[in-house]
Amino acid sequence: MLPFFTLTNPQVAKNLLLYRINTLSGALKKAKNYGYDGAFYAWESVDKGKEACSIYNVTDPITNKKIRTYFKDKQIHISADVAYGIIQYCRVSNDDSLIIEGGLKVMCEVVKFYLSYAKFINNKYHLYDVLGPDEYHERVNDNAFTNYLVYNKINNSPIR
Repeated sequence: MLPFFTLTNPQVAKNLLLYRINTLSGALKKAKNYGYDGAFYAWESVDKGKEACSIYNVTDPITNKKIRTYFKDKQIHISADVAYGIIQYCRVSNDDSLIIEGGLKVMCEVVKFYLSYAKFINNKYHLYDVLGPDEYHERVNDNAFTNYLVYNKINNSPIR
């Protein structure tokens, strides 16, 4: 929704991003609970940014048994999506107020998260065991979308 609103109704886009800025404490807490630094944003969040997604949210149609999913645990791209959204909003709207209103802190914490999550092997950083935005390929290594977005956030981050 954010790219649409960024281009068509910047005030709605700003409000959506302010929600994520104002729920940074929940993202920091989630990262810490998983053993990471920085901000690991929720896939489904509630008022203070707490993750609201259950771990069993799909049922097998034949056995009627609940199936474990990894939406809340492995969708690490959400944090980069938030940082990307802030940058895109500022570029499109020419309104840098979000940076001052907490966007810079969010972007710094997002970079910290990925630096603590990534594995450095054979002179390359890898993002293992993730779930990309298509939600059909769970627990893959080096998902193209996630890697590209994270690479761009780290290389364009304010805290290199």
